[in-house]
Amino acid sequence: MDTPSRLASTRNWWSPPNSKEVGAANPGRLVAAVYLAAVRRVTGISQGQAARAVGLPVRVVHRLERDAAVDPCAAEGLMRAYGITAEEDLGAVLRLLTAWNGCESMLWDSGPGNRDRLGACERAAHTVRMWSAMVLPDPLQTPAYARAVAHRIRLDLAPGPVPLGMRVLSHGGPRVTLLLDEAVLTRPIGGYDVMADQLAHLCRLVGHGAATVRVVPVDCGVIPPAGELSELHLPNGRLYVHEGASVNYVVEPVARVRFRAHLDALEAAALPPRESYRRLDRARNTFERRTA
Repeated sequence: MDTPSRLASTRNWWSPPNSKEVGAANPGRLVAAVYLAAVRRVTGISQGQAARAVGLPVRVVHRLERDAAVDPCAAEGLMRAYGITAEEDLGAVLRLLTAWNGCESMLWDSGPGNRDRLGACERAAHTVRMWSAMVLPDPLQTPAYARAVAHRIRLDLAPGPVPLGMRVLSHGGPRVTLLLDEAVLTRPIGGYDVMADQLAHLCRLVGHGAATVRVVPVDCGVIPPAGELSELHLPNGRLYVHEGASVNYVVEPVARVRFRAHLDALEAAALPPRESYRRLDRARNTFERRTA
């Protein structure tokens, strides 16, 4: 396999993408660009250091992280510079860069560290709109609630090669709108005490202005796809995520029909924020009383 320095000298793969590439919606390249930037920051490497490690100008690393024009050769060189060397870890990201052909409706990310890549996108977003029908979404979970969910559904997710931390969103991060099925407020995941703490945490996020919760009544009549849906407003575009057995990414215009319409319908059917907060607080009080 060619070394990063040799790759840098054999072809001008850092040249700007052509007009056809710019116009094509490529969720894999978008996710990979955000992920590479997050890994670089966590490892404490500057863009200048990364550029010298792979023999590229600094402006190339900046462009790779900002406009999603990520060439597989450059991405592999950068990942190795960041300490990602296992073939399965490299392959998981490289697949995101090469699997999209512009005709498929969805890009699947089932490789190791897929939740880390999703978490990087969530942290990079300006705003996040989420829907969940079964449990509270990962970024809004307390550690105890997260352990209880993982135990109940027997999750066995392969971690990423560079720990990026839990997918936690709090005040100071992106603005979150959570569309929450009313039934989630009645499930004592982890026990009454864990659920009471979880709902108290969610109330605090709402109080700090970090999140808006909109409860969707069980009789609203809207039937969304199974799993969790998210809409992420990233600096480089709008990304839609469907979480199930794998993490699936969709972009416009396909997402407008498949996912955005569902989220819009759910938000239209949801209770106003003030009434939603009252129901949230009422559920918290119920669990606290059962704990006593």
